[in-house]
Amino acid sequence: MRTIIPINDGWRFGHKTDEIIQMNIDDSHLSLVDIPHSNATLGYNNYTESVYQFESVYRKKVLIEHAISKKHFIRFEGVLHRADVYLNDHFVGRHDGGYTAFEFEVTPYVQSGENTLVVVVDSRETLNIPPFGKTIDYLTYGGIYREVYWVETPINHIKHVHIALQKDTIKPTLHFQIQTEGGTRVRIQLAEHGNVVYEGVYNLKDDIVITPNITLWDIDHPVLYDIKVVLDDADCYVFKTGFKHSEFRTDGFYLNGKKIKIVGLNRHQIFPYVGYAMPRNGQIEDARLLKSLGNAVRTSHYPQSKHFLDACDALGLLVFTEAPGWQYVGDASWQQSYITQVKEMILEQQHHPSIILWGVRVNESGDFDNLYASTNALAKSLDGRQTGGVRCFSFSNPLEDVYTYNDFFHNGTNDYMKAIKDVTIDQKPYLITEFNGHMFPTKTFDTPTRKVEHALRYAHILDAHMGNPRVTGGFGWQFIDYNTHEQFGSGDHICYHGVYDAFRLPKPAAHIYLSQQEKPHLAVLNSTDIGDYDAGYIDHLVVATNASYIEVYQNNRLLGSFYPDTKHYPHLKHPPIIIDDFYGDAYASLGLTEDKIKTLKAIGADIAKRGGLDKLTSLDTYDASDIQLAWQMYGKYVANWGSESFTYTIIGHYEGQTIQKVLGPYRNYQLQIHVHEPVIEVFDTYDVCKIDIEAVDDRGNLKAYAFDVISITTNDVIEVIGESNVALIGGQRAVWIRSKAIGVGNLMIQHRNRQIPLEIIVKKGSN
Repeated sequence: MRTIIPINDGWRFGHKTDEIIQMNIDDSHLSLVDIPHSNATLGYNNYTESVYQFESVYRKKVLIEHAISKKHFIRFEGVLHRADVYLNDHFVGRHDGGYTAFEFEVTPYVQSGENTLVVVVDSRETLNIPPFGKTIDYLTYGGIYREVYWVETPINHIKHVHIALQKDTIKPTLHFQIQTEGGTRVRIQLAEHGNVVYEGVYNLKDDIVITPNITLWDIDHPVLYDIKVVLDDADCYVFKTGFKHSEFRTDGFYLNGKKIKIVGLNRHQIFPYVGYAMPRNGQIEDARLLKSLGNAVRTSHYPQSKHFLDACDALGLLVFTEAPGWQYVGDASWQQSYITQVKEMILEQQHHPSIILWGVRVNESGDFDNLYASTNALAKSLDGRQTGGVRCFSFSNPLEDVYTYNDFFHNGTNDYMKAIKDVTIDQKPYLITEFNGHMFPTKTFDTPTRKVEHALRYAHILDAHMGNPRVTGGFGWQFIDYNTHEQFGSGDHICYHGVYDAFRLPKPAAHIYLSQQEKPHLAVLNSTDIGDYDAGYIDHLVVATNASYIEVYQNNRLLGSFYPDTKHYPHLKHPPIIIDDFYGDAYASLGLTEDKIKTLKAIGADIAKRGGLDKLTSLDTYDASDIQLAWQMYGKYVANWGSESFTYTIIGHYEGQTIQKVLGPYRNYQLQIHVHEPVIEVFDTYDVCKIDIEAVDDRGNLKAYAFDVISITTNDVIEVIGESNVALIGGQRAVWIRSKAIGVGNLMIQHRNRQIPLEIIVKKGSN
């Protein structure tokens, strides 16, 4: 039977030299590392691409007890960006491209006993392969950053299995395409949660079409099946998959016949300190977070980890995956490498039901019709799913099935999306693949005014997408802040384009997405601190919520009930709610008319925005008594110049439940800790646990101007990825803790004079 052996622990690593690739040398002076591995120790920011651009060598001793009468392969899930593989001083092969898996057969070079595996890795950005050729707006990193496996099979073995779900059939009908090396017949088994739902035996020369009793995969019920294909009772090929009908049409996207508006974000696979080298749990956690924000993700701008896609399958998160590239298309050799990587991407990812589009065009490149005719034809020959190709200019040649367009039209003052007639006259399905992003970069420690503007731009654009039946949906740019080359981003080499920061902690914009879901949610996006606003003037608070309405109390005084802003966001399922009246019934209690009250509120606001009574001039025509009353009422009920500080209690009403938030002065703050996975299960390699750390006041509100230093210590079972002494950024920080050994991991967080002990269990995982 087939045996898959993880070989991720205990590699020797160093810079490339001529002698270091030889088999019989003493390599004990090299660093001892585990895979996934980044070839350079990185800072959180303020570092450049030169840190990781060099040639390195990885060495591993592999013990093979019985090498004969078997086939042997070495599989690499991802190596950045060129890999030359040697076994026992024999050159096995070269692979170009850092984002797709590959394997080499090594049967002729294997010996029973100890084998020396050497991988020379070239991580320079001067290689003539995608995505290189010009400067790129993201860092590309280096090293063997995804897992490595030794695969043993019988002489006759299965090479690849593809299952196509045939359309236009009453019952789901599956067509199996099985590639083998030798053999005559196969046994096929489908199981759901261990229960066999179908089993049959077929000759390989036959057309294998079956109609099992299965349930289709969708975003709410992502049903997956364990597939087992056994060749001649000798080789067993297993994987997990699901089955669905998905189609982009001119009037929308349909999943199993149901129309769904796509709401998602773009994802870079970049993590602080380790770049791309994040194991299973880190990938799964990203998928969970993206699922909480919407129903889809685009893997910008390259294929991503199998663990991420597995999690998308399990969670019901739709995926637009694309081959590597960013704007540049090179010579014939470069283009052939791109075609190869398109093929590798599709063959590697065919089993994932979450994938709805193959990206077969270099992101934001020009019209290279010959190249893209080839990649589209290749995709169609390998898999029946539709294709897309992301553009950033209008009237591109629409070779793909779906016209996918990066729409950065909105600048804060104009329409929220570009008119489709100004982008394409083609009547193909239309999908917006990027918006916002660099148009309004926003940091977690920016002013409340900027952060709210950032959030409301997302709300307006999402509303525009929802209201246009020709738009199948859209992906915001970006899920996270990410490290970039020096030609892009801020001065610290970070693009602050995310709705979350690099540590996967939310900005106010994230709450626009979270509030569109059906889990009770209420977040006040700006502060009530007058020092955060010009002239100390606050005219409104923005609440991102799915509540049907909110009640607002100023201290113990009811200001009133406030409702979703359907005027400005008529198409959003859950528009934000604007609190724009801090007077409540204070004016009405004076017996004034509605018109008079409106006039007095306007006078108070005008004076406040100017900065006070002394800013009035002889040109102002306000009545003197109105000025005095308006200013007195503004100071008492809005600006709070009295002795008692304002506390605002906001109560949201959601389907019979209440959600409460309290804002106001605080006496102190402390760290709030959230451990995502207190038990780390180790499977094929080490794994991680994410810990979120936030400075919150005594009402649970984030203190965005807290930049306290925290110190983290661990025992030998676990260790901190990156720095152990760090500062909060915008009142928050996260750390990833990696496993080092099986056992009880003890961790201590030191903040000021407080010590916070945590316990993380590391155990061996079982499939």
